[in-house]
Amino acid sequence: MFQTAGILIGDVVLAVFDSTGRYSSLFLFGNDYFLGSQSLCMELGRNVTSPEPPFDDSKRVGGPWRGPPSFLRWRANPPPFDLSFHIIKLRVALPPQRFQGNHKVSLCDLKTEMVFAGGVTPSNGLLPDPHLCFHAGWQPREVSWGLCLPEGCSQEDSAIMARLMAERRKERGVAPTSAAVEVISSKRVPGKYSLWADPTFHVMLVASCIVLILTVLGTALDVIGSLGEGSERRVGFLSAQGAEEAAEEGSGGRKVHAPLADERKRCGCTGQRTLFESKLASVLHCFSLSRNARKILRGSRVVMPDGPGGEAGQKEDACRQGRQPPLACLHGLRFFSLVWVILGHTCYFCFLYSDNKHYRGAVERDFLFHTVGNGPYAVDTFFFISGLLVSFLYFRSAAAAAREVATITPTMTITSVTLPFSKRAKQFLYLIAYRVVRLTPPYLFVIGLVELTMKSFRSESVFEPPTDDDFNCPNYWWRNAFYVNTLYPVKEMCMMWSWYISDDTQFFMIGLFLVMFASSHFKWAAFTAGSILLTSWLTTAFIALDYDYMPRITEPLALFDELYDKPWTRIGPHIIGLVAGWTLHTTDCKLNLRKHYLVFGWLLSTMLCLALVYGLYSQISDAMVSASYAALSHTAWAVALLWLVIACAAGKAGWINLVLSCKILAPLSRLTYCAYLVHPVIIRATVAHTDSPLHISRDTFAFLFIGHVISSYFLAFILSVTLETPIISLLKMFLFPNRGVLV
Repeated sequence: MFQTAGILIGDVVLAVFDSTGRYSSLFLFGNDYFLGSQSLCMELGRNVTSPEPPFDDSKRVGGPWRGPPSFLRWRANPPPFDLSFHIIKLRVALPPQRFQGNHKVSLCDLKTEMVFAGGVTPSNGLLPDPHLCFHAGWQPREVSWGLCLPEGCSQEDSAIMARLMAERRKERGVAPTSAAVEVISSKRVPGKYSLWADPTFHVMLVASCIVLILTVLGTALDVIGSLGEGSERRVGFLSAQGAEEAAEEGSGGRKVHAPLADERKRCGCTGQRTLFESKLASVLHCFSLSRNARKILRGSRVVMPDGPGGEAGQKEDACRQGRQPPLACLHGLRFFSLVWVILGHTCYFCFLYSDNKHYRGAVERDFLFHTVGNGPYAVDTFFFISGLLVSFLYFRSAAAAAREVATITPTMTITSVTLPFSKRAKQFLYLIAYRVVRLTPPYLFVIGLVELTMKSFRSESVFEPPTDDDFNCPNYWWRNAFYVNTLYPVKEMCMMWSWYISDDTQFFMIGLFLVMFASSHFKWAAFTAGSILLTSWLTTAFIALDYDYMPRITEPLALFDELYDKPWTRIGPHIIGLVAGWTLHTTDCKLNLRKHYLVFGWLLSTMLCLALVYGLYSQISDAMVSASYAALSHTAWAVALLWLVIACAAGKAGWINLVLSCKILAPLSRLTYCAYLVHPVIIRATVAHTDSPLHISRDTFAFLFIGHVISSYFLAFILSVTLETPIISLLKMFLFPNRGVLV
């Protein structure tokens, strides 16, 4: 009996040791994770008996699913105590002189110096890449070490054990060239965090329930109204309600006010209803899933104001000319830019949690990798589009309104139309309020989601979160809500990727002021815009010189606090967008140039884009050239886009315009904002609940990227159809009931 017990205890010890991390390989290739297996440790600690299989499944296709006999024996005879998993963070500093040249290195020593758990001793040999080893040896490395311990061990106990083992190693005496090992921290996985005890979760739960109730009521009311109209005409798969929306589009963008009976019918109201009941039905209709899904999935439309210069007016003019609406190409620019952003974030995040981090160095030597590394230019595309829409829509809608009241003649320009200061101030505040109220609800919801997921990440994952959102979001969320978070240090930023939303909102305010100022004082507004652009260039160049900034494809986010996210260094593309919008308005989206000028424009735009994306393949070492690159590169990208958009709007872009204006991209374009908000949450979820690092290859990265894009847009659709689109409908109903909105 004792012999049998000894065998069982030995099996338990082997099983626990098997789930504990130890040095295996790839340390010199960037492997900082010696984690073992948390899932195996937890499985061994479960008091579950597994009966012997009634049949031999060892020959089953794919191998036996119940596990080998040894694993079955461990499960059938669990240890006499519960188990817990701990992550020890170590700092390992390897002497650089051991990695210079082609010297032989004892990898056996490396094993004993890095991890105390023992393991198979590798043989000595030449280093495969002395450059990588030299690079790895100079800087201390933080290594995560997984330990499977009895349940009674706290995280303080595991830290003490690790420190005692480090001290014992010193007492044994090691060579003077040995690595220095320091215990940084210890944590138990999972930790003590409880989602149900979190006040943020309570707020999120209440808000979600309210939205869910409104969605159910709105959808039910919409369905009931549609069933009552079953005998009436339908347009395609749309109900009569959809036919009315389509009729409104075909009326030049103007609201067609139906009689009260028709209004009641549209709202799904029957019998004698009060005005309050009709308005309540309209509010609930804003949350209808079917209606909101139609708004997102309907054909190619660009958000435009009502009137001849609006969306319907563009469609009508475009149909007469047999081409797409002028700004339909923006759908493609939005979609492909966001895909570019997701591509870059996927690359950098996955390498952060991989066991072959230095494989990135090999990838970066690939010429085509610069397509990934220069993803920040995609954000400049968003800034450019924002400025273009602010300028074009304001001038076009103001001109349309002026024509309707016959205050100007066809020979007069928009700059001759002036409004009293009080009306312009009210219009400015209304438009700012519309934008802020439209963006903020889904923004705050995702902030809460990020806070909860990062708290869970830190508590339940064997990895450390990439940022401190679990600490920053509860303390500094108000900076995001007021869109000023880029004015504070990045170490205090909640949702690091939200810097774009803050900058874009600030640019919207500046751009709206400039175009409203230009309607009465065009030259002074142009001078102000040029001064802002010049000041931005000089400021960026001065900062780059002061910090000895050298643009590198390996460090796309260098000087994040000083250069990358600050509005005074990134406003250039928005100013160019304002110029593009004004140009499109004054030329009525026409481009009368000879063929050789068109060819020259396309060549210049293409060469500019290629130079910006692939120009860093040969590194810049001169300080003045680096400062000039930092100051002008973002604006130069917007200049290249200026030609692209003008050519597409004028019908001079051929197949490029056909691709960018493809109708299938329109729904994806409308989901851009929500997809931008949620895609980092999807990317982080890739590793949050795994117990081993990724191993990156080109194929693995491609599949991860495709999965991230699809998942991000799926979650964005849910967020948009339940929150963003209803908010937009409510704003148009109450804030701008009888006219279009500049968004």
